Amino acid sequence: PPSTPPDHPHPPQQPPQQSQQLPPPQPDAVPQEGLPPPAGFRLGAAVVVQGLQSRPELNGARATVLNFDEAKGRYQVRLGEGPEHEVIALRPACVVEHVE
Repeated sequence: PPSTPPDHPHPPQQPPQQSQQLPPPQPDAVPQEGLPPPAGFRLGAAVVVQGLQSRPELNGARATVLNFDEAKGRYQVRLGEGPEHEVIALRPACVVEHVE
């Protein structure tokens, strides 16, 4: 048997529950699709690694931005060129613009 009478194609709406009110959305909490990542580096930008504690030998190394992983909140950067290059993930705080 149908749960609603045929002359009412839509079920009645439930009143909103005030006890489970969601907090207002945080505009800066999640980057919007298509916007630049937090530090604003373009893909292919030349950057310098800084502030790494796990691999301090990389601090000061030049790198190239490959992409920004929104799920992890980290830049994928390429260190070096050719077959010897290495790709690592860095927090935005560990990436600064390279200035000639």
